[in-house]
Amino acid sequence: MHFRPRMVICAVILSSTNKWDFE
Repeated sequence: MHFRPRMVICAVILSSTNKWDFE
C-alpha cells in the first residue's frame, strides 16, 4: 500500500498539536 507523505506528515502534526493542546 502506498501512503502519501503529505497525509502522514499531516497526521503527525495533528497528533503533536493535539498532545500540546491537551497537555
